[in-house]
Amino acid sequence: PQAAPAKGASSCGTFVPAGADRRLFQATVEELLPARPPSSVSPYPALEESERAVILIVEDHAQMRQFLSEQLTPQYRVVEAANGQEGLALAQHVHPDLILTDMMMPIMSGDEMLIALRADPACAPIPVIVLSARGNEEHRLSLLRAGAQDYLVKPFSSEELEVRLGNLLMVHRTRRVLQQELASSQQDVETLARALAGRVHDLEAINTELEHMSKQQRNFVAVVSHEFRTALTGIQGFSELLCEQAWSPEEVKEYATDITTDVKRLTRMINEVLDLERMKAGQAPLVSEPVDLNALLKDLAAHTQPLIPKQRITCILDDALPLIQGNRDQLIQVLSNLLSNAVKYSPDGGAIVLSSQHEQDSVQISVQDQGIGIPEEAQKDIFLPYNRITAEQTRYIAGTGLGLAVVHELVSLHGGTIWVESAVGHGSTFHISLPISQETC
Repeated sequence: PQAAPAKGASSCGTFVPAGADRRLFQATVEELLPARPPSSVSPYPALEESERAVILIVEDHAQMRQFLSEQLTPQYRVVEAANGQEGLALAQHVHPDLILTDMMMPIMSGDEMLIALRADPACAPIPVIVLSARGNEEHRLSLLRAGAQDYLVKPFSSEELEVRLGNLLMVHRTRRVLQQELASSQQDVETLARALAGRVHDLEAINTELEHMSKQQRNFVAVVSHEFRTALTGIQGFSELLCEQAWSPEEVKEYATDITTDVKRLTRMINEVLDLERMKAGQAPLVSEPVDLNALLKDLAAHTQPLIPKQRITCILDDALPLIQGNRDQLIQVLSNLLSNAVKYSPDGGAIVLSSQHEQDSVQISVQDQGIGIPEEAQKDIFLPYNRITAEQTRYIAGTGLGLAVVHELVSLHGGTIWVESAVGHGSTFHISLPISQETC
């Protein structure tokens, strides 16, 4: 997901890079953000004509304000203010459904505007989401006590902003509708309470999902930062050794090999992240051709076996396996990821079995190992992004938790399914079922 830019610290809270960095920053912003024609619209538009929710953005940083406006405009009516004083005036005139505000601003800060809003009976019910570059707990609690409903630390993802904003709007509009109904009629309060309880239940489900997403994101950041630091430390260390003194050709080759290994590791991690995001965004079209899966499995086993002398790969293949329509490179990526996992989690001397079988309207590929196995409670989340099995045995095994998520997306792109059978201490078997198209029968 796209992340909101973080605003740097300056005298009035505006991000202002120094020297050549400033020119580069400005050129990058102008390239990424389309030019906005001068607006001839009144600063107090007649928003009552639209039934869409009205969002007031209060932000002194022009690029950040534009970023937020472009994110929200497809779903909401957006009005903008450059400081707390303008924001307060707009809130009192327009009465928006929600206010999204920065903290550090000239003339009137976000804190001061928040206090003024809560002192105004007409504006007091408007929910406020605070945007801040300060993430400490004391600051967050002080803003919540002052009347803010939610708090986002920059940089944040557009998905998180959308979910938090949607949650508050749903509660705000539900409360407003309930108050209007109670004021205008003698409608059954019990019916309204049940409806509200249903909304609350939906909100709790959304919040639970949001907490799960946040936890996954935190885990991902922790794992990826560790993996990147490890690889970069190796690259830096071996590079410095090569620069320090003259080495023999054998030693140079050894250090260069270690650097290449770490570079490949970084490249793989970056590619996994990019592949997953492209597939989630629907930007990975399937270019099909006839593919011989048995040949792919044989080639993969032949290329991998010399690299793992302490383990052995066995192929049990169905000679009657038909060709399927698919993308050869993507299917190689699927099988390579599964075999790589089997190697990582298998003990020395363990057997890894690659098998194929012709079903009625599909072909089934299986990758079996004799590794540590997957707990039953973890199997339902094994194909989710950023998910890794937490166990003492896996603690020192490298990985980002993206490999199986990429595999799942690629298999789905081919119209197939993937599942796992596993028991702790008895290994795992990953099964893939892919359809046989009429063109290849």
